[in-house]
Amino acid sequence: MSGPFSRIVLDRLLANNIGIAAVLLSGQSGVPLRKLPRPRTTGLSKPGDGFEIPLENTTVTSAATVREEYGVARGSSTPAPARAADWMPPAIPELADQVGAPSYDCGEIGHPEVTNWLAAMSVDVVCVACWNRVIPPSVLDIPRHGFLNVHPSLLPAYRGPNPLFWQYRAGEKATGVSVHWMDAGLDTGDIVGQRELKFEEGIRGAEAEELCALAGGELLAELLEKLKNGALPRTPQPAGGSYFPFPSEEDLVLDPNWDPRRAFNFMRAYAEWGIPFRLETEGTVFRLADALEWTEEASPEAAGEGTVWAQFRGGSVLAFECP
Repeated sequence: MSGPFSRIVLDRLLANNIGIAAVLLSGQSGVPLRKLPRPRTTGLSKPGDGFEIPLENTTVTSAATVREEYGVARGSSTPAPARAADWMPPAIPELADQVGAPSYDCGEIGHPEVTNWLAAMSVDVVCVACWNRVIPPSVLDIPRHGFLNVHPSLLPAYRGPNPLFWQYRAGEKATGVSVHWMDAGLDTGDIVGQRELKFEEGIRGAEAEELCALAGGELLAELLEKLKNGALPRTPQPAGGSYFPFPSEEDLVLDPNWDPRRAFNFMRAYAEWGIPFRLETEGTVFRLADALEWTEEASPEAAGEGTVWAQFRGGSVLAFECP
């Protein structure tokens, strides 16, 4: 895909000198394969100028660690930006062009034009960081080693297209990224590596996704270096696990039985979607836009104009009300 998650993962590969044969983006349905024109440059001298990440770190413990240890501009003493979104790599075609790799898009990855093109390149491995269509097993078998996917959860938990949303909704306090071999299932392939992450309270969803992409891209680069020297391990996923679909508006309904910390972090993460959070408590229905703070007090001081203290089990959340 063309969004931040894919862009950051590609930037991490290029910053670690992983050879890229080509980039394939998900394109308009019905268009089998199209080579994209060379883009204009934006001024970054080379891929990876945004972050320098030490490979010896095997676990990312928090968003603060990512900023402090991973956020220094390459070749400079400039402090890290306040959040990952303050720095973003160029668009994917421009990133690829900076290392001489062509960019393509397609609307059907199983189309003969696409499969013939992929087979003709004789690539070792295809790396995936967000893709919105099922990839057929016949395509997965084309690269010499197969397909590796970066997924923002600790598999087998939270398989599916939007794992961070469901982790916030469930009140998870820690998460992580997984790199796994792709198979015919949805996020069910053998695991190659995982890295844990802990986020600060009140982090926005977009920032959490960017930090997952940073950690996942670095992990993927490390694993590809190991693949050069031999086969990567394949650890079958444990039985069970969980799968969640795309969220709907109903999934933004708040449960008054949640603890206030859980409600606060969920609202903070997904207020940027612009869809009201619905809360029904003691016969009153609230439509909330964003959360400001939370407390374990059941009856805090009066809220200011346009805000309300929403009651949850064991405390309250100060939130903006929708007009």
